[in-house]
Amino acid sequence: MCAVFARIVMEPRLFLRFILAATSLNTIHAQQSLLDSLMGLIRGGLQDPEGIPYDTRVFKTEYDFIVVGAGSGGSVVANRLTEVPGWSVLLLEAGGDENFVTDIPLMASYAQLLGINWGYRTEPDENYCRGMVGKRCRWPRGKVMGGTSVINYMVYTRGNRRDYDLWEELGNNGWGYKSVLPYFLKSEDIGIPELMNSSYHSSGGYLNVQEAPWRTPLAPAFLEAGQELGYEVRDPSSESQLGFSYVHATVRNGSRCSASKAFLRTIRNRPNLHIAKKARVTKVLINSKTNEAFGVQFVKNRCTHIVRAKKEIILSAGVFNSAQLLMLSGVGPRQHLEELGIPVIKDLKVGYNLQDHVSMAALAFLINDSVSLIEGRLLSNLSYGLDYIINRNGPLTIPGGAEGIAFIQTKYINGSQPEDPDYGWPDLEIVYGPGALTGDTVGSLRTGLGITEKVFRQVFGPVAGRDAYGLVPIILRPRSRGRMKLRSKDPFHAPLLYANYFEDVHDLHVLVEGVKYVSIFAYMCAYFEKGTEQGFRFL
Repeated sequence: MCAVFARIVMEPRLFLRFILAATSLNTIHAQQSLLDSLMGLIRGGLQDPEGIPYDTRVFKTEYDFIVVGAGSGGSVVANRLTEVPGWSVLLLEAGGDENFVTDIPLMASYAQLLGINWGYRTEPDENYCRGMVGKRCRWPRGKVMGGTSVINYMVYTRGNRRDYDLWEELGNNGWGYKSVLPYFLKSEDIGIPELMNSSYHSSGGYLNVQEAPWRTPLAPAFLEAGQELGYEVRDPSSESQLGFSYVHATVRNGSRCSASKAFLRTIRNRPNLHIAKKARVTKVLINSKTNEAFGVQFVKNRCTHIVRAKKEIILSAGVFNSAQLLMLSGVGPRQHLEELGIPVIKDLKVGYNLQDHVSMAALAFLINDSVSLIEGRLLSNLSYGLDYIINRNGPLTIPGGAEGIAFIQTKYINGSQPEDPDYGWPDLEIVYGPGALTGDTVGSLRTGLGITEKVFRQVFGPVAGRDAYGLVPIILRPRSRGRMKLRSKDPFHAPLLYANYFEDVHDLHVLVEGVKYVSIFAYMCAYFEKGTEQGFRFL
């Protein structure tokens, strides 16, 4: 590390660029200039010791398995399959490698602006996303080694045991909670001291699960506030999910631990694993007589390749791209495929049953103490950046700006008593962050969310730059169902995404209940009354 600072002194031009960038933080470009300068200073000294996976350029004509997509699913599948030395695996990823910015937990919103995001947006609708640019909500999806685990907010939640048991009740044998828990334990390397001996956690796995090494003074009070309202502070992955907790995150020593870092970099030298980056799969090859998939077609470096699979093809290209590939390959709704001139191999309802956990991310509560995360303050204070580079500590280690999480039950669920059928099955999640859109002084957060400047100025303009915290209610079990359709039969055209938010009015009622709850939470709890304007100011 001494060599890094020696370069600051020895290379005045680089140092000047660094200072200029730090003092001109009015645009996204200025921020990127600062980050580029930081990268120039540390390149070579802070490389991941595991190294990045190799990029295959020469392919065999046939592999035992072909895995499409190197995200949270594909990374694990490729890892597990190549444990068998006699099996050959080709892993195809449409994107390239991660970078230094994606490693920084607090920079999650920036990571979504760096060209490693598919950039999907919902189709316009008058009933939702009305404050977004073009009345279209942004649905970030990672186009990179590690997939969306490279651009998400890193919050580690497994889901509720009732969700898995319901899947099994619907006929999916082996998907009950007792069946899947051993696999969570197998993959995990818990780094939270008080959970080291928990039967719901394990160590020695590939995926690091830790808490941020640094917290604002607001974080412990969030838990205290939950206790004031009668909730326990508990591990959300334990016997019961109901309660409050610090955020458990997929981070490793203060940096993001993506699926690629966890499951692929550690096995990059396995001779039976070939990984192709920037390889866009355009079709799954299916025998129309036997309905058996036997290979894939993909494009890499503007050349089209066809590779066959001896055993299986695993689609793990994400919720949208996997469905898109199926329909492009002739598996999907007959009427829709025939409208686009795609020969139908199997008439299935691919693209239906689309569900999204709609949330309300614009709730801000003003405080008088200078303890929250404000963009300009963070970027202008060089000590924060240096603390992260040298110690992997400080505010830049907060995963996506989220410090606390809570799972609660609203009045719309029959689960207030242990004997009730839905007891212990929350329908609302609340994410607490020591910052809000009031602190989005440069614009990365609202740009990432797609909020219009008009809405931002009207709601947050009068208090822009003020300290505030945010509480985000999120629906856990939406009843509304959207749909995904092909835009055309061109595989390079983005699909059509219809969110259909609030199509079932029950979802709206639950979300409104969530807004009421966080308002009461902020008003009643002793901690959040301290140092606020008249207890709190709700925007």
